[in-house]
Amino acid sequence: MLSIIICSISPEFQKQVVENFTQTVGCEHEFIIFDNREPRYGLCKVYNLCAQKAKYPYLCFAHEDIVIVTKDWGRKLISHIQNDSSIGAIGVAGIGFVSERRKPSTPRAAAFFRVKHIDKHTGRRANIWRPNRKEGLFRVATIDGQFIFTTKKVWSEFPFDEAQFTHFHLYDLDFSMQVNTRYKVMASTELDVTHFSFGTYNDTHRAFYQKFIEKWQHRLPLLQMPDNATPTQIIKVFAHDIINHIRDGNFNLAKRSFQHLQHHLARPAWRLALDCLVQTPTVLLSTLRH
Repeated sequence: MLSIIICSISPEFQKQVVENFTQTVGCEHEFIIFDNREPRYGLCKVYNLCAQKAKYPYLCFAHEDIVIVTKDWGRKLISHIQNDSSIGAIGVAGIGFVSERRKPSTPRAAAFFRVKHIDKHTGRRANIWRPNRKEGLFRVATIDGQFIFTTKKVWSEFPFDEAQFTHFHLYDLDFSMQVNTRYKVMASTELDVTHFSFGTYNDTHRAFYQKFIEKWQHRLPLLQMPDNATPTQIIKVFAHDIINHIRDGNFNLAKRSFQHLQHHLARPAWRLALDCLVQTPTVLLSTLRH
């Protein structure tokens, strides 16, 4: 039922992930593994090539440097999509907000993660589980590429954009933005995942982030949060965004962000401004930065 697609540059990690997924996936599956050590294609191209070969209706695009402790995760995620045809993609780390800002930053109030990070070189560790120790599916705007669960039908409608995203960055956010034009994108905190990386944020990443913002400018800022998101959560998200725009000296974008907050919460402008001020200390202390 499930085609697991992996772009590999490490035989050691490849062996580890195949053994782990085989033991934990809990459903009929196949592996489609692309050895990318020599061609070094961008992930969009690799994933599109592999998805074309998939024989099953469900697809899982996964990094090779992750392991999943949770048993029967494949069966669980398939059941979510079978029970709700409006779901287009599920990840294990997601963000409910995309800013117009050309520097990536994550409002904690919009973060839906359950991932243990371990740096394979330094041994640095971090455990992220938000909302705190709550298992479930949460609607988000984008999901992280370490794990993307979708269907072959959705991928055929929205293949990865290999024309614009030719490297290893932003393919995941772009795919999410494509999918959420028609379907819901969800983050699951039901899977216990360890990722042996903190990601790479360098000049190349910044260049592709600029390209991502330019492509999706017409839809930004974008808030896609769970239906039970509270007004306080939404205020914290926009307060974070407004503060960052002011820091950057982009007062027009700060104003636009405030206007979008007004659109989401029908309150007088003076009341929303006061609410943002009240939340500012919390936002400054708790924001995750990337």
